[in-house]
Amino acid sequence: MTSSAVEAPTDITAQEAELYDRQIRLWGLDAQKRLRASRILMVGAPPLTGEIAKNLVLAGIRSLTLMDDSPLSADDIDSSFIYDPSLATAATTRAEAALSALHSLNPMVEVSAKSGQPEQLTADLLANEDYDAVLAISQPVEVLQSLGRLCRSVTYDGEVNSNGAGNNSNSDSSAKQRRQVQFFAADCFGCHGYVFLDLQRHEFATELAEVPPKAGQDSSVDPKTAAVPAAGSQPVETHLIKRSADYADFESVLRTRWDPAKLGSLRRLSPALYLAFLLFEFQRANNGARAGPNDVDALKTLWRAFAESQQLPANLLDEAVLSSGLQPPSCPVLAIVGGVAAQEVIKAVSHKDDPFNNFFVFDGIQSCGSVQTLG
Repeated sequence: MTSSAVEAPTDITAQEAELYDRQIRLWGLDAQKRLRASRILMVGAPPLTGEIAKNLVLAGIRSLTLMDDSPLSADDIDSSFIYDPSLATAATTRAEAALSALHSLNPMVEVSAKSGQPEQLTADLLANEDYDAVLAISQPVEVLQSLGRLCRSVTYDGEVNSNGAGNNSNSDSSAKQRRQVQFFAADCFGCHGYVFLDLQRHEFATELAEVPPKAGQDSSVDPKTAAVPAAGSQPVETHLIKRSADYADFESVLRTRWDPAKLGSLRRLSPALYLAFLLFEFQRANNGARAGPNDVDALKTLWRAFAESQQLPANLLDEAVLSSGLQPPSCPVLAIVGGVAAQEVIKAVSHKDDPFNNFFVFDGIQSCGSVQTLG
């Protein structure tokens, strides 16, 4: 939202304060209030959605809406705890099958399913239902482009009350403010995965520590990197400061040019990053279809053309890495990528601490994740 969204909305109840006591101690009461006021739409409900939704529901958002009309399959049930196994033989969608498990995790969160296709979403619908964020999970690249544009088009003058909570009511304490919808995309492929963030112009609060300065030193330090004070020294005091960051849109990220003059840096990038972009190219060439184990040769050809167009060495992505991304995602990878995605959503909608900017990739072969600012 706007800068006013860094302020805290209305108070939480005593029951909520008791339930969320541990995380309130972690990120503060004001952040929890903003989290409690957030409404989130998740487009796509594959197994990765379960890992993300679980963390969001437990964190205490206001509402979560799932949109996925795909029929529930036996493979889905085997891949995630989120689906109700009693619905295996019923004519139900993945979104509907996930509601029971999510509601049981935290009955205070409104959980619902929305029917329809991503192409049917409109700016008016996002505005009228007051969504703060849209998460596109395992969607084709063209859908990601469309949703990214859609979220950036929601720039209506929504009402933001003096506490910073977005609403559509007519209140004397409300003021017209520019509203925006944050966009996230995430997917897992084999033992790899990515998370993308487009928060447009994002404002957030972060802690800064005050320590007794030595001669010629600044008294303000980042508490994440500050040294532990020595015994008997004056205690470190922290205070919140407001900062902002600009994020590139998804289409700008897709147009990233890999500078061959920086080959040393390019070789240090995870091969999983190049694989993610190669899989985007495959979807573009195959009407949104996901690549599978039988598409290795087609991907090799596509990679050679992509590397040539970008003036990149073809050996930046070898066949072993390519093949490792064409299997169904493993449960550990789903948990890691889902946890990272949920963590960034929580930071973004609570406006506490800075979400990464803007493309995270997890490399299951190297067992590490990295963030690149693209676009």
